[in-house]
Amino acid sequence: MDLLWFIIAVLTASTVSAAPAPSSSKGNYSVTILNDSSLGDLMGTVHTWLKLKSPNKNTTYFSFSHAKGATWKIRPGVSSVDKWLKTRKPSETFRISISERQYEQMIQAIDEFYKTKPNYSLFPESKDNSYNCVTATNKILNAVDKELV
Repeated sequence: MDLLWFIIAVLTASTVSAAPAPSSSKGNYSVTILNDSSLGDLMGTVHTWLKLKSPNKNTTYFSFSHAKGATWKIRPGVSSVDKWLKTRKPSETFRISISERQYEQMIQAIDEFYKTKPNYSLFPESKDNSYNCVTATNKILNAVDKELV
């Protein structure tokens, strides 16, 4: 899944469902890419995040932002999952059915991502281990077997 496709899909999709996961999947596993691109909705800044669902576990959210300070400078990054994010109304969603294996790969990728202590930058570069909400989300999505696409 390349970044350009991801950005186009998030910005143009309006509650679109992708093709079902391969027949090897068991249960109702899914990942939803959520985006709030409405500047006038008074919900804060434009943001992209993930919601992972499985039939037997709590819903897991992935959201990446800066710890504090100006967003145009490189800052320590943090998970920005909180009660407010879980109820934030996205302007676009893109739901993809996934297999149990893909779900587990994403959960593991999220854990590994935060262990690297990534930086946040509005204009990220790999040389300084920096990401923004879109590139961090893309990293998690790319951690799965390619049958997702």
